[in-house]
Amino acid sequence: MKLYLLFFVLFFAGPSLSATAQAHFTLVGNILGDKADGQKVYLVDSADPMNPKADSSLIQGHSFQFEGTIKHPSKYQLIFTKNTPKSSYDLASYDRKNWKRIFLYLDSGTIQLSAHIDSLPNVSSSIGVYSIYGSNANDIYQAYKNIGSVENAKLGELEKLYYLKYYNSQSQHYDIAGGYGLFKEITNITKRIDHAKWNYIKVNNKNYVGLDLAINGLFTPTANLTSAEVDSIISAFKPYWENNAEYDKLCKYAQAVKKIAPDNSYMDGYVLDKFGKHHNLSEIIPKNKEVVLLEFWASWCVPCRGEIPNLKREYQQWNNKGFDIISISLDGEYKNWVKAIEAEQMYWGQYNVKDEFNNELIKNYGIERTGIPFAILIDKHGKIITHKTRGAFLANQLFRFFSQQP
Repeated sequence: MKLYLLFFVLFFAGPSLSATAQAHFTLVGNILGDKADGQKVYLVDSADPMNPKADSSLIQGHSFQFEGTIKHPSKYQLIFTKNTPKSSYDLASYDRKNWKRIFLYLDSGTIQLSAHIDSLPNVSSSIGVYSIYGSNANDIYQAYKNIGSVENAKLGELEKLYYLKYYNSQSQHYDIAGGYGLFKEITNITKRIDHAKWNYIKVNNKNYVGLDLAINGLFTPTANLTSAEVDSIISAFKPYWENNAEYDKLCKYAQAVKKIAPDNSYMDGYVLDKFGKHHNLSEIIPKNKEVVLLEFWASWCVPCRGEIPNLKREYQQWNNKGFDIISISLDGEYKNWVKAIEAEQMYWGQYNVKDEFNNELIKNYGIERTGIPFAILIDKHGKIITHKTRGAFLANQLFRFFSQQP
């Protein structure tokens, strides 16, 4: 194996647990397909994806192999690519679209991976066909990934039906009421899957995989967890990990998630208006509105700009019924911020934090961790309704609220 510099960012951050014992592992891959031989395979530690060194191997005779030592079961990424770098230390020339990638846990002993090169998931998807044997940690992880597999297939069909109801591409008409029943069904199925996954994580509270999944589940929270649900996660792991540094990390992320949990009060903080004057959020949030969206964005954020048409549509539909928006930009350059507001014709309250991700308000909401776009919907009492507010989620939340739907 050779060591190569990695100049790319991989999208996973996981724990690095301290331990003294070293265990030996062997990872053997059997990759079928005419395109397999000659491809490079990189083994990247998911706990340290920015580390400039990664082990590599070459698929020859449809097989490759890695050997090494680990302190504990650890999550890694296998990157498969047929591209040839400009030099042995230049992976920046790689075309990510041609990557294949899988996540797995390295464990002591011999681990075997079997797959066809064409069946491996690409870098933007987790869907693929492959088999991993010889690792108890991987058995736990694969069982977690398989939770809700049947319902996920149903979800895919419901989402297609919902989109057909929700948006008519010919008339460019949005029918929130027509799709609301389907949206409720989709939401309920998603909640059941999330609930089952968190229960599985808590059952595996004595092993590294369970702790790792819990940490990453709270690091990038997708479920709308309540404070009580977050507390139950902490309680499950506390008896076994309380004196471990990774338990401290779990608690840190848990506290951040609780700050945006439903029914908690929003957090106050200062922002700047277009003239550079300081305001507290509590001063600028309209008191005569039923619900207000606190929306964090930046002119340079492509997904944020893509979300603006949705915001404008909901603002126009519900503003006179009691809905308002406060947009808070993370732009460091004043002129870029103002130019974007004018270009997008954003007619609601516009404010800025100037110091970008270093602002105390941004840190309080954990946005330096979750990234932008990020938004929370609050009621007239200042209580958080949800932080799931993008696209159809916001549309259906507002329809439910103002139409008094269950």
